[in-house]
Amino acid sequence: MTGTDLRTTFDAVAQAVPVPPMDRLGFERRVRARRVRRAGGTALVAAAAVAVLAGGAAVVTGDHPGDRDGATVTDSVPDGPASARQTVAVTVRGHLVVLTPDGAAHDSGVRVEEVVALTDEGAVAITTESHLVLIPVRPDGVAGEPRPLVAGAVQRVAVSPDGSQAAYVDLEDVAHVLEVATGREVGGPVPLGPHDRLLSVDHGALLIGIPTGLAVHDGATTEILAPEEDIGGQMAGGVVSYQGYGGVWMFDTDGTQRTGELGAAIGGLSTDGASYATAPSQDQIDDQMSDDLEVLDTATGDRKVVRGFEGDAVQIRWTSADRFLVAADDPRRPGRLLLDCSAAAGLCEQVYDDASATLTLPTR
Repeated sequence: MTGTDLRTTFDAVAQAVPVPPMDRLGFERRVRARRVRRAGGTALVAAAAVAVLAGGAAVVTGDHPGDRDGATVTDSVPDGPASARQTVAVTVRGHLVVLTPDGAAHDSGVRVEEVVALTDEGAVAITTESHLVLIPVRPDGVAGEPRPLVAGAVQRVAVSPDGSQAAYVDLEDVAHVLEVATGREVGGPVPLGPHDRLLSVDHGALLIGIPTGLAVHDGATTEILAPEEDIGGQMAGGVVSYQGYGGVWMFDTDGTQRTGELGAAIGGLSTDGASYATAPSQDQIDDQMSDDLEVLDTATGDRKVVRGFEGDAVQIRWTSADRFLVAADDPRRPGRLLLDCSAAAGLCEQVYDDASATLTLPTR
């Protein structure tokens, strides 16, 4: 059965099941729980597939170039510290907290469910009432008053790698793309199925998690059969990363496979799509996988070990083509560490120690 056949079968099943009328108030109260479950990753109900809407309908299969055993591994030896620290927006104890290069932490007092991204315009965040807002952030780390970007509650949000666009899903399960600076809608609407998940946006194209894998909405349909259930996916610079429980696969948005399985279960794609930072889950470490933090070349699969990393990685998020953040549970005592890393330098530096262990990175 092809990926297209699978999707057709799931659609037929969904249409055969009667859907009760929506309890809007109850649904709005459940928005937060629903989004958290989605963000944590959902097991697929069929063999996973990546659908890329950028050409004629086709199913692409084949060998996996760049498998783990064939990739080059470089043990980086940095000759100095990582470059200057950057301004970072995170969530700590349910508040937007801005960390500045001088090492100061500024609690904005603004209660948020999650920070999606720190852009040139400010911090894009979802409030505890599930509203999408833009919070101005001054160079000294002081945050201003939140400004709504859309009316009403949202289910899920993604911000483009360059920070210029935000995609969101409304309560009608419809995805939209807006300009962060103005709030003007520039893409969509794209109706989503009951099990679809908004994952990423890049230059107006949407990356959606579907019951059979991933789909890029930017034109016609190309489907790529993928090897296992997914945790999620990201898109940047014409590259789609398909994160599974064991590792990550790379594809071009036209459906061409770049690499086979590489890396580990926790990772993030750089803003230009050229690199992918990856670290193992605790289960993988228990299974004797190396606990190294690595940066992968998404074209060749070559790997470079990054020094200065410690802890059990929880999240990895890139802020540029070179810089990325790692949130890791402290291996020595209860708490969560924030590390600021440079792929070029091959080095991480600890910049924050959160004793509450509630720190989360921007979800972008």
